[in-house]
Amino acid sequence: MDSYYHVKAFGLTLREILTNTFGLYSDRFLFYTLVLVLPGIALNAALLIVREFGGWWPRGWEVLWIVGLKHFVWSLSIAIVSVASIKQLRSARISSSAAVRAGSSCAPWVFMATALAQLGITIGFLLLVVPGVMALCSWFLAAPIAAMERVGPLEATESSAAMVRGYQLQILGVITLLFLATVLSETMVQYGYWLVTSWYDGRFDARFPFTLWEAYLFLGHQPGVALISDILTVPFACISALAPAYIYAVLTSAQGPYANRDYVAHYRR
Repeated sequence: MDSYYHVKAFGLTLREILTNTFGLYSDRFLFYTLVLVLPGIALNAALLIVREFGGWWPRGWEVLWIVGLKHFVWSLSIAIVSVASIKQLRSARISSSAAVRAGSSCAPWVFMATALAQLGITIGFLLLVVPGVMALCSWFLAAPIAAMERVGPLEATESSAAMVRGYQLQILGVITLLFLATVLSETMVQYGYWLVTSWYDGRFDARFPFTLWEAYLFLGHQPGVALISDILTVPFACISALAPAYIYAVLTSAQGPYANRDYVAHYRR
């Protein structure tokens, strides 16, 4: 194991983060897409089959169990993507099967770290919006830290807050742009759905009769609209998952301020 990591792309400006993360995604487009999409689809399909054919519907604590199961599946995908992308950035690209094995082994740490981070972020947004935004930026690297260093949730969130100090504005910019791109894509799908259905029903009207909030509540939950929206927003979800890994790889590179961080953590265990 090389004690010094040489990252293929450097730079933590907003443009560099987005450009290099997009390049990272396009380099292994199919792998990252399948890893982030297939586990969730399989789980939702299994739950649908059990509900439709088994007559089971979660009640009480079972709802929390389902939420936890979905979060673990998502954490597994994030762990695999984090390990594979950081290795790829360090010119030590690993095979898909090796990435799945490595990500699976560190998924419990990612699950605990992201669960704590999401809980804190949710509480921050419920109390006031600003604390939630601050927590979202500060704990942006919790997942790759947990995946690469296999540390507990408290250490992962604390380390993330320390590592992103000075880069919060860039991270906020990444989050905001990806969020706006996702909302714009969904709005375009909803508007297209309205145009097609109104034309089909013989009442064509190019004026969108809903506010964005009404469209989200009504059109966004139509099965066909939801499916198309999910397909169009997959790239933004993938880039959102890869951006923390890219930032972590740059900060822990040989020239970064936290060089050898996970190398030291590996031998500390």
